[in-house]
Amino acid sequence: MLSELSDNCYFVGLGDYSTLSKELQQINEDLAGNPDRNVIIDFSRVNMLTSSDISNLMILHDMLQKKGYRLILCNVSFQIKCEFTVCGLRGLFEFAGDKFEAMESLAKVG
Repeated sequence: MLSELSDNCYFVGLGDYSTLSKELQQINEDLAGNPDRNVIIDFSRVNMLTSSDISNLMILHDMLQKKGYRLILCNVSFQIKCEFTVCGLRGLFEFAGDKFEAMESLAKVG
């Protein structure tokens, strides 16, 4: 699930809608309140989110933020960004165009 992208970052390529909820839940379980690096999640195959998916993303965001790490969502479609906006959560999450842009963002901040 979590693959090491660098010494300070995990990368997750999410599957389609049929596996999304389980994948997000597994990420939270794998980190289990003790994350040790930033997380970039690739949404290129995601075309819809449920409230459970959004809840899992919020849990992950909070878990990472408490330890001083960042969650960056990349390759997020316009439709998914609209879902975040409608839920009032667009400002909570950090977005990048792709994995490389996300990595550059992490490198700039340190």
